Formats: sequence, C-alpha cells, structure tokens
Amino acid sequence: FLGLTISCARCHNHKFDPVLTKDYYSLISVFASTRSFSQADTHVSVALEKPLVPSEEFERYQAQKKEHQATENRLRQALDAIVETEQARRVEQSSQRTADYMLAARMIYEGGASLDNVARTTNLPPEALEKWAAYLKPGGEVRQHLLDWNNAAPEQLADAALAYQHGFRKQFAAWNEALGKWRIEYHKATGEGKASLPAKPKFEAGDDRFFYDVYLDKKGPFAVSEKDEARFTQGQWQQLTELRQKLEGLKKSAPAEPEMACAVEDGESVQQKVFVRGDYNNPGEDAPKAFPAILARYDTKPTFGPGSGRLQLAEWITQPQHPLTARVMANRIWQWHFGEGLVRTPDNFGLMGERPTHPELLDYLAKNFVAGGWSIKAMHRMMMLSSAYQMASDHPHLAAEADPENRLLTRFNRRRLTVEEMRDSLLAFSDSLDLTMGGTLQQGRGTDAENSNDRLSLNPEKINRRTVYIPLRRANLPTLLNLFDFGDATTPAGKRQLTNVATQALFWLNSEFLSEHSLKVAQSLLANTEAKDAARLDGAYLRILNRRPSEAESEQWLKYIVNFKDKFPGAHAEQNS
Repeated sequence: FLGLTISCARCHNHKFDPVLTKDYYSLISVFASTRSFSQADTHVSVALEKPLVPSEEFERYQAQKKEHQATENRLRQALDAIVETEQARRVEQSSQRTADYMLAARMIYEGGASLDNVARTTNLPPEALEKWAAYLKPGGEVRQHLLDWNNAAPEQLADAALAYQHGFRKQFAAWNEALGKWRIEYHKATGEGKASLPAKPKFEAGDDRFFYDVYLDKKGPFAVSEKDEARFTQGQWQQLTELRQKLEGLKKSAPAEPEMACAVEDGESVQQKVFVRGDYNNPGEDAPKAFPAILARYDTKPTFGPGSGRLQLAEWITQPQHPLTARVMANRIWQWHFGEGLVRTPDNFGLMGERPTHPELLDYLAKNFVAGGWSIKAMHRMMMLSSAYQMASDHPHLAAEADPENRLLTRFNRRRLTVEEMRDSLLAFSDSLDLTMGGTLQQGRGTDAENSNDRLSLNPEKINRRTVYIPLRRANLPTLLNLFDFGDATTPAGKRQLTNVATQALFWLNSEFLSEHSLKVAQSLLANTEAKDAARLDGAYLRILNRRPSEAESEQWLKYIVNFKDKFPGAHAEQNS
C-alpha cells in the first residue's frame, strides 16, 4: 500500500501543497530503522525470515538444529583430521621434490615429452606428475603467482623451481603449526564440554596462491581426497567409512525446517542523514522521521515512537479516511479483471495521469473495500458478480464508433490472457496440471551457490506445478515468460506491456511444450472409441472454451474432419487401432 500510495500521491480529487524536495527525505529514517535482512553486512545479503509456526515449536527446532550441527561438526572434524594427517605426511615427503615436479611437468606440457617416460626417468608418481603438468600449463588467464616460473629463461628454470619449493615448504610448516595449535585447543574444549569451540583456521587463497592451489585446493597436485582408498591405510579407510556412514545417517535424521516467510521488523533506531547526490560517503542534513507534506492533508499527524516508525506509517496510510490507498488498490483489482482500470494510469493518479472514467464508481468501490475489512477476495466477488463483468465483448445495438475505447463500459473488454493463464490452462486441458498447494520447488537461500546452475530459474515447460509456484531468478527469466510479456522482474509496474510479435505465433506453431499437451488432449478425446466425432467436438469445446460449438462452427469442423479422413486414410486407420 505504501508504494501504491506514494506513487499516486497527487490525487485528482484532492489538493495538496506543492512538493518540496526535502519532503522526500522524511521517510529515510523510517526505512533505515527497518530490519529486512538477517545479515545485511555480507557480500550477498540474506533476507530476514520469520517462522510460520508457534514460537515454542520454532525454539525446539533451533535447539535440535544446534545439537545436530554440533554433532555433525564433530564428525566432520574427525574425518578431516584423518585426511589432513595423511595428506600432511605424504606432502612432507613429496614437497621436498617440488622443484623436480615442476621441471618434469614443463618437459611434458612444453617439451611434448611422454608422461610415462618422464615419470620413469625422474622416479615421480605418474598420477601426481599429470596433475602438476595440468596445473602449470599456461592457459588463457594470467596467473600472477606463476609469472616468475612462466617467464624464467631455460637456464633459470632450476633456480626458479627451487624458489617455489622453498616458499611452499615454509608456508607448509607455518600452516601445520597453526592447525596443530588449533587441534590442541579444540580437543581441550570438547573434553571440558564447552559449548563454544575454537574456530578452525582458514587459509585465504590471496595470502599464498601457489600454496593454496597446490595443497589446499581439492584438485591441486598435492591434494588427497577422502574417497581415494589407495591413499590410506586399511585402518584409516575403515575409520573414514564409519564416519561417512554416521554423517549420512545424521543428514537423514536432521530436523525438518518449519515453514518460513520473508519478513521485516523494527531494527535499531537510526537518525539518518540525507546522502548528497545519493552518495553514502557524502552525508548532508539530518532527515528526522516525518510524514511527507504531500500526504499529510489531515490536521492530526501521528507521532513516531522509539521504534522504526513503520507501524505508525502503516496505520496512517490505511486509515479509513485516507483518500488514496483504497482507491488505488480498488483500481488495480478492477484492472486485473477488466484489462483497463477506471484510472488507466494505475501508477499515476496525479496531474500527469488520466482522470477516472467513473469517479463515483471508484469512490464506491474504495468505500466498500474499507468497509469490508480491506478484503481483496470480497472485492473480486463484487466485481465478478456485477453486470459490467458479465457483459459480452460486443454490443449488437451500439456502433463501435460511439465508444471505441470502451471507456463507458458498454461491453466487456477482450482481454489477452497472461502467460500464467495460458500455461496453466494448457496444462489443465491435458489433465497435467499439478494442483498441489504450498511447498517449494527450489531449496537453498540466495547465498547458496548463487551462480550455480541449480540456482537458475526453472523451465516452466518442464514442470507441471502452477506457474505461481515456479521460483524465478530476476537475472535469467525463462524464455516463455519473456516472450509473452511477463514484465520486468527488477522493477514494480502497475501494468504489463502488451506486444504482438511474430515470435509469439511461432512459439505456438513450433513449441514442443504445446505439441506435447495438445497430443494429450487429442488422445483423451479419442480414448472413447464409441463416441462420434460430433460428441468429441463438443467435448473439446467444453474443455477448452467452456462452451459448446455453434451450429456453424460444428458444421465447419465436422466437414474438416471428413476431408482430413479422406485425404489421410492411413492416419485414420492408425488412430482407430
């Protein structure tokens, strides 16, 4: 309502004082004091979520999750300790020949020597040598940490390789020392039953890129995988297998997360300043919490309390006497049903927008909306039961020139179906629509593998759930939605654009999605082998258009079917079989 109201602030039937620039600053502190992210300071902000279950149930879930996570951490730490110990033991020996690996790898990727021959002459393991050659081979990207190696002259290669070996060994010793100290503190804390355990050290790749790539990266030349049985003793492998089984069982027994919803709440009260030219590094004058003068037409203005001010703002905007909110929303609902609103510029009720075609009707709808408890369902019912909604789309006794744009509601507007209606209807015709309510089709939050393929928008042509349940990624809307004017997913809009382009027609002619479900409809109609063509035609019209065919339509289609059977007798025989 706030967005609708502010966008339509200059209402036609009410006069306001001219808008001053500083009036727009009055809401800055309200929204700055509103908490809408649980971790707003991270690189990818995590939306604030609130449980849709009683607080006691959610507290039990959090306690179970905490205990479950602690157990998982202990098992994972034990598993990692085995892998890291074995990796460190092996690398302690292998790293003494880092220079040999680098020189031998260069003979392979630059000199063209055979891997087996080089491994045999240098006495280096072929599998490790292959990884070194793949890692050191120059590619399209510039790797700053390997410039000394790539730019070294032939007579300098040995010295360069030794320099890399010395640096790796030094970093390796420091990293093992840090891990050793952490393990001592960790085991001491767990032995004492402390709830807070010391965090495992993290090695940033930027601190030593060569060491990170070679040793810590899972694909690095010196990396050891927990799934590589040949790298471990029989006892180690048995321990790893048991730990993995426990982790898998723990994963299956994890407490189910209750239903959550994105939410906002009062945060810390902020005395916001105006950002000059939008630059947060250039604060200007104070912007105390206040209502914009353009909206404050009443003598009584609510005062802001110690919170964010959202509650007072919402109560003021939705008060029954407010001239804008109910009228704007009623106009939107009318537009959804009739194709055009009573005000045909739904985002602009101001001087630059259009005047309402039926101002008294708009006021009547707004008053009933408020009196009905702001029930959108009640407004739908009222409009759909009206004679205006039930009119035909043509008026045989009225010339089109008398009301060409139907501003006088002399007929019902022919309204193009939205892409959601087209898709869901097609699935419903073929009995494929999944009417399951609620739930999600995509797990995870915005920070979980943000750019992975698993986080992209789902293809609406491959699933049968209602379109409203399909999760969308604003940066890559599915082709079907973009093609049929779904709208800009990054900005709000009161009305979608309507286009009529060749690619839309081509989609209906060539779409596998359409062909698949059209075939299902046809097979369903032909399933009753005893039915006559006329009965099947009636069934098709009732299923798709919710009416029976007219006499002329029936005659035309039955004639077409007869001609088709005469022209393709083989297809007719195959259909009957």
